[in-house]
Amino acid sequence: MRSTTRWWLLVGALLISLTSVAFAQYDEDHSHNPYADPTVGPLILPTSGDFVESGIDGSTEKAAGDKGLATFIEMTSRQKTGLLTPFYRFSPSLALKARIPMIFQKSLGFNEDISTSGLGDVSLDGEYTRQAGAGAAWRFQATVKLPTGDDENTVEFENFDYDVPLGTGTMDILARGQYAKSTPDYDWVASVLFRKNDSSEVATLVTPYVGSTYTQTTTTTNGNQFAMSGFARRRANEKWWLHLGVSVVKFFDGSTETTYTNDYEDSENDLAQAGTLIDLYPGISYALSSWSPFLGVRIPVQTSYDDEFASTSRDMAFIFQFSYNPGKMGS
Repeated sequence: MRSTTRWWLLVGALLISLTSVAFAQYDEDHSHNPYADPTVGPLILPTSGDFVESGIDGSTEKAAGDKGLATFIEMTSRQKTGLLTPFYRFSPSLALKARIPMIFQKSLGFNEDISTSGLGDVSLDGEYTRQAGAGAAWRFQATVKLPTGDDENTVEFENFDYDVPLGTGTMDILARGQYAKSTPDYDWVASVLFRKNDSSEVATLVTPYVGSTYTQTTTTTNGNQFAMSGFARRRANEKWWLHLGVSVVKFFDGSTETTYTNDYEDSENDLAQAGTLIDLYPGISYALSSWSPFLGVRIPVQTSYDDEFASTSRDMAFIFQFSYNPGKMGS
């Protein structure tokens, strides 16, 4: 028992030290970091409900009427976000979720004084679950991200308005496949995720000094994203779990297309968003019947961009999850 206690004290001290390092960094490049948009990040890290729990017969099915709430808080030196995810299960195989993000602070990479806060882009999930043998389950999830965040949000600083958007201004589609497996001492969750981004359009009426008025229309399409992840947790005792995960996120190049209603030639340019991120997720969690808190960090392992001028420095992130499921009361 003493050795277990010392082990958890060591893990806790490690997480605290990693968090202090995360808040000491100030050069995160939000223009290339997909985590600046809090849509994909919470889908990569599994909640306690994503780890299956087997009954005596090995069944992983959850009862119809099951409901609850999950929270996700991620903090870096430049951005602090929170996410509320209420869910309801209509049948053992079908559940609906709503993801409501609140951006507590979002700062531009070159000046932390230029920051904003507000509601981000809300997402709606539909999830289908199928048992895959004793102690295992497949899940398939479709997500619609709504443009509820202000994508035209600006912050005035020293008599100049800076663009600090709270959303992307687009209705995007995400699909996720997940396999979860449970054993008495270990649980695993493996996921693949794809995000298809829609386009946003801005039309501007231009009145030149010489010549007739014309309309300039700019269509922006952010690059799509693909993610693979694997997470495992090991039971330390009846209540404590030790977590470790890895994710690989590939995001593709976006583009802007500009058209004119006069004789100007249309143009198209790349947004130079393509790149690959690899991250580690150590953490600990504690099971309190209906309550399941999780504390961890996201550690950047590799950052590469096709844009040679983009900064490859990324913050580590402090992550806190909190899951509440009254259906587990007394279990």
